[in-house]
Formats: sequence, structure tokens, C-alpha cells
Amino acid sequence: MFKAYPLILFKFMKNLFIPIFLLISIPAFCAEQDSSAFFYQKGLQEKASQRYLVAAGDFEKAISFNKAFTEAYIENGYVNLQMRRTDIAKNNFIKAVELDPNNSKAINELVELFYNYHQYQDAIN
Repeated sequence: MFKAYPLILFKFMKNLFIPIFLLISIPAFCAEQDSSAFFYQKGLQEKASQRYLVAAGDFEKAISFNKAFTEAYIENGYVNLQMRRTDIAKNNFIKAVELDPNNSKAINELVELFYNYHQYQDAIN
């Protein structure tokens, strides 16, 4: 009778592990999405106030929480263009096009950047 007790406890813990794991992981995932949206909005406010360096940091934080946040890449590209960091801006627009190949804003900015730097073949592509 005492030997069966650990087996019953093991089965109970095994069945309890999955719900506990789900209860812990779902809020963590939602918090990342909320943080991404929060830093994106904060970056837009800083951009409107023309504090471009702070805005770029906020957009980077938004991207770090959500790697597939296309709009954050685009806004980060615009902010870096304002600070004349064209290589970083170009990389942000390239990443936005990789995530959304039909994004006209990112494509237009890339074409203009490539054209301005006399990279005509890249502009055509």
C-alpha cells in the first residue's frame, strides 16, 4: 500500500504540469505583445516630438519583443533616415520587405535609398 502512493502522486503531478505550464506561458506571451505595442506607441510619440534617438531606441525595443513587427521596422527606418543613419535605415526597410514583400512604403524607401547611392541594379530589383 505504501509503494503505490508515489505512483499515484507521480500521475497526479504529471497531469497537473500541463495546465500549470499553460497558465504561466500564455500571460508571458501576451505581455511580450503588449510591451511591443507599448514601445511602438512610445516611439511614435517621440518621433512626433522630434526626439529621434529616443524614438529609435523605443522602436528597437518594440522589435526585440516582436521580431515580426513590420511597422516598427518601417518607423525605425524613417527615424534613422532623419538622423542620417542610412545603413541602419536600409537594413530596417530590407527587413520590413522580407516580412511583407508587398509593403509599398518600405519598397519605395528602398528604391530611393538605392537610387541615391547609385546602386541602380538594387533599385531595379
